[in-house]
Amino acid sequence: MSRNPYLNRSMIRAVEQFYGRQREIERLMARLGSQAPQSVSLVGQRRVGKSSLLWHIAQPEIHARYLENPDTYVFVLLDLQGQQHLDQAGFCRVWGRQLKKAVGGRLEVGAIGDFAAVEELVARLDETGLRLVCLLDEFEAVTGNPAFGPEFFGFLRALANKYPISFVTASRAELRGLCRDRAIAESPFFNIFSRVQLGPLDEAAVRKLIAEPSAAAGVPLEEHRDEILALGGHLPFFVQMACAELFEAAQAGQPQQAERYFAQEAANHFDYLWEHFNEDQRQLVGLLAGGASVAPEQVHLLQDMLADGYILEEGAGVRLFSTAFVSFLQRHQLIAAVEAAPLQRPRPEEGATVAPLPPDRDPFPHIIGHSEPMRRVYALMERAAATDATVLLLGETGTGKELLAQTIHQHSQRCDGPFVAVNCGAIAEQLQDSELFGHKKGAFTDAAMDRAGLFEAADGGTLFLDEIGETAPGTQVKLLRALQEGEIRRLGDDRPRRVDVRLICATNRRLEDEVAQGRFRADLYYRLYVLVLTLPPLRQRRSDIPLLVEHFLAGRDIDDQALDYLPSYTWPGNIRELENQLISAAALAGDAPIGVDHLWPRLRQAPTLQAADENLVGQDLDLREARERFERVFIQDKLERNNRDLEATSQALGLSRSRLYALLNRYGLKAE
Repeated sequence: MSRNPYLNRSMIRAVEQFYGRQREIERLMARLGSQAPQSVSLVGQRRVGKSSLLWHIAQPEIHARYLENPDTYVFVLLDLQGQQHLDQAGFCRVWGRQLKKAVGGRLEVGAIGDFAAVEELVARLDETGLRLVCLLDEFEAVTGNPAFGPEFFGFLRALANKYPISFVTASRAELRGLCRDRAIAESPFFNIFSRVQLGPLDEAAVRKLIAEPSAAAGVPLEEHRDEILALGGHLPFFVQMACAELFEAAQAGQPQQAERYFAQEAANHFDYLWEHFNEDQRQLVGLLAGGASVAPEQVHLLQDMLADGYILEEGAGVRLFSTAFVSFLQRHQLIAAVEAAPLQRPRPEEGATVAPLPPDRDPFPHIIGHSEPMRRVYALMERAAATDATVLLLGETGTGKELLAQTIHQHSQRCDGPFVAVNCGAIAEQLQDSELFGHKKGAFTDAAMDRAGLFEAADGGTLFLDEIGETAPGTQVKLLRALQEGEIRRLGDDRPRRVDVRLICATNRRLEDEVAQGRFRADLYYRLYVLVLTLPPLRQRRSDIPLLVEHFLAGRDIDDQALDYLPSYTWPGNIRELENQLISAAALAGDAPIGVDHLWPRLRQAPTLQAADENLVGQDLDLREARERFERVFIQDKLERNNRDLEATSQALGLSRSRLYALLNRYGLKAE
């Protein structure tokens, strides 16, 4: 029988078989090998492979591959899992033993039991031209331990200031958030870290992990990929375990037994996950297992669990990462025993709603409109301004998304910082990275000098990305990284740059449809879906039209008959179209009051849905006549709303273009 290549950690810790973490390894080693030592905080949830990654970068083969002078580095790996009993002296002793082992014969090392002995050894390493890299796994065992006070973290910061030493910590969350009190969280030690996020494996890495080791061992598992993904999801620890069990079962000629073997092997790890989920996470897991709907207030948590790999996308929905995990929870009566089903993703229209502001409250007087839909938007704007969360503005073209973005910024704690706006659709795809993230001199043919991008220009303030759906796939990857890690990298530059930017994005597209069509990244969509404001089209706030007319005309006269025409039109171009109509009418009227004759012909001639409703009801029409009248008005309305684009109109109506042409001819409608 062939040796199982997936057993224990032999596979995941084999340098040539470490799948899916190449980008993270390159980033880590680039920072450790830089001229000025850099420290890195590796952040990822349980079972994503943080310990394996630390072990990996401690290996000499990796040093030889990525470092210019690997012999001048001393890598020390401290596994602090379960070490909550340690005090400062114990930490120094453990560190000393590992240092002695790592230095080998290059330097004589005596006993180490306190800060002074540690610093003495680090100084001797520096004198001999050696650089220390200290890898600290499960560092929350220290940050949450009462035995380690501010003086301990002050000592580590002092070492980093005086000597060429780098720290790489692995933890399940941002280090400051894992400190037991505020005094420790505010230690300058944590300022030296840049963050690298570790999430689930991507699809390509999972495929390689399943296919390559098994094929090399003579028991190919490629045909069982769907079973493995159902059991292990994209979490490397569980994928490896599922592969190991399927390998054994396939060799025994009983692949159908793999699920049972996996369930037995994974039970303790499932129990560990459940024990460490908080109450909100447990509630969401229960909903997912039962196929129930996610409440609007749970959307942010859903995003986080998607990013961590505990939830996976499946078709138009999402599911828990492992069917065996669902069975485990049901078997132990931790959740209701219901049949698991993919959960439908929440759509933007299902986002959080709030009660509209009362009519006598006007927090944004420069925005015109007192209708109920707008007062509801104002209530959401107040909440958005009070937080630093990402905002996604949805709405048709011309509804005023940039004005709302600017207003949220002006009423936020970042109001003294810059507000930088850019229309992504106005930037050629090949230039988007340079515009947003900047470039180094020589990064491409016309890069004659270093140039900061819009993220750096917005540092300390707000960056408004209009038409976010127009961004190129490569740019979407970089946007996701900027959101997750708070850092960007200029084109042609190896050095990451920290940026403090609040992001507001806008689109007139249905991003969930773009995700389904593969044109927009699902992980970025869920990162943007935090605070969602949907701006109503003008046809849904007709009572605001007289106020807008008064604002745009600024005292110009318009007769009542002309004014009566405006609310009955559908306004596919919304406020922008209304403003352009009034500018045109004022120019045609000259010094005279604006009349009906000064309005565009389509306002005077085109019937509207509202008018159709009024004209159909109570008239002596048979069903065929009423249907034809409504059909004509309905098609005319769709034409206007799609700017008379026949392709878009036919899609909106669910008709072929030939059928649409036939109906236009039948009702005497013109596309142009």
